Amino acid sequence: MLTQIITHRVRAVIIIIFFTLFLFYSCEEEPPEPPDFSSKIAVTTGEVSGITYRSARASGTLSETYGQQVSDYGHCWDTLASPTVQDSKTALGSVKAGKTFDSALEDLELDKKYYVRAYFLIDNIAVYGNELSFITLDGKPALTTSAATNITASSATTGGSITDDGGVAITARGVCWNTSGSPTTANSKTNDGSGTGSFSSSLSGLTENTTYYVRAYATNATGTSYGDEITFTTKDGIAVLTTTAVTNITASSATTGGSITDDGGVAITARGVCWNTSGSPTTADSKTSDGSGTGSFTSSITGLSENTTYYVRTYATNSYGTGYGQEVQFTTGGPVTDYDGNTYETVTLGNQTWMAENLNVTHYPDGTAIPHVTDNSAWGSLADNNTDDAYCYYNNNSSSEYSALYTYAAALNACPDGWHLPSDAEWTELENYLANNGYNYDGTTGGGRDKIAKAMATASGWSSSSTTGAVGNSDYPEKRNASGFSSLPGGRRSSSHGAFVSAGDIGYWWSSTESSSTGAYYRSLGYDYADVGRSYDNKSSGSSVRCVRDD
Repeated sequence: MLTQIITHRVRAVIIIIFFTLFLFYSCEEEPPEPPDFSSKIAVTTGEVSGITYRSARASGTLSETYGQQVSDYGHCWDTLASPTVQDSKTALGSVKAGKTFDSALEDLELDKKYYVRAYFLIDNIAVYGNELSFITLDGKPALTTSAATNITASSATTGGSITDDGGVAITARGVCWNTSGSPTTANSKTNDGSGTGSFSSSLSGLTENTTYYVRAYATNATGTSYGDEITFTTKDGIAVLTTTAVTNITASSATTGGSITDDGGVAITARGVCWNTSGSPTTADSKTSDGSGTGSFTSSITGLSENTTYYVRTYATNSYGTGYGQEVQFTTGGPVTDYDGNTYETVTLGNQTWMAENLNVTHYPDGTAIPHVTDNSAWGSLADNNTDDAYCYYNNNSSSEYSALYTYAAALNACPDGWHLPSDAEWTELENYLANNGYNYDGTTGGGRDKIAKAMATASGWSSSSTTGAVGNSDYPEKRNASGFSSLPGGRRSSSHGAFVSAGDIGYWWSSTESSSTGAYYRSLGYDYADVGRSYDNKSSGSSVRCVRDD
């Protein structure tokens, strides 16, 4: 019985102890889980800068740690996305919140795409910022090739400009060339220093009349890069020149010359003009010798035959040969004879050949006599038309130095065969030629009929004048009759009453151009004027005649 009681008590105690332990442990709290720092501590990957072919710099910001100690931080990178601290990285040590930092990313490969993230470690747990990517430079310089200039038969000038060294110092630069294309530094080349910027290159030892291909080059530690390709063709070495117009043409001489604008890259050793009567003259024909070198020169041609057409070209000789200018032609003057047997000197001015004397013929070229009218009343009664023809001498003096005066109708048809009465436009052409070729009295050029009268007038026979530059003034004697036109003040005969006026003061010359049915244009020179007059008169007036050769 006692044994049973003890057994029950022991069981009760065990139950109580077990229940007490159960209550104790069931009331104790579970331990907290470690904090998720990745969601609480912020890190940002900043921009990537300073990118070269081997390195870059990346920035980052650690904004909050919530009191946790960061054991390490920096950047990690790789050529694959989502780099980790198991890849390349920087380790910048411990840090507190609010830290902005940057890392040097080194030992990169050129021309590669990299991914980078900022990171930090807390208790060996890595937290990463946003991911960025960048591409390293290829290390190749950027450059251009300059156009070729100063091209001769054996040389030229070009060059280049290096705008970017590719992140690596330029150790050599210049241009390279060949005759086949895509030249490299294995071909001919120049050496023009180092560094970036523009440079000039001189190419020498070239072959004449050859096409060359040129590229600028720049060398650095990564290799050699080339600019754009240009081409140029060397000259053939023959000079480039022009032939000037022929002037001062007489029966036996003329003046011309030329201008050498390019010596072909080789010094000119001989120059001048050559001529013949058949065309395409060469130095094997008649020629002048007018020195050497480039520039303009004047040539005097002598020993010519009268009334003959000549062909002339400039020439220039260097070691490559002889070059020629364009061909021009001219016809020498020489006495021209009218029906009565009178001979007249001629003068060539520009593209025109004029009689250098007033016409003094009494017959038309077919032998028909021109009516000779001496009476003033009879002259005054002549009609202002194209058929009432007549001639006379000033004051009816047949030995007058001024030659004959003609009505318009007579003047139209009196010139010898091969010659004609000049039109108003032909007079203007003469005036413009004189004005533009140094015949103005004051040495200027241009101005048409202004300032050229002195150069057209004879040295004597004119009334005196005090007006500067006027025909009758003694100033500018070197311009007196400089053109060789030899105008005389022959006066005129009035259409209304037949009176003679203005001899010694003014000369009048008909043109073939009508101003109306009763009038025609003329030119005049006055002793007290420096310019050539232009007006019109009744066709029955008597004026002098100059003939111009048919061309």
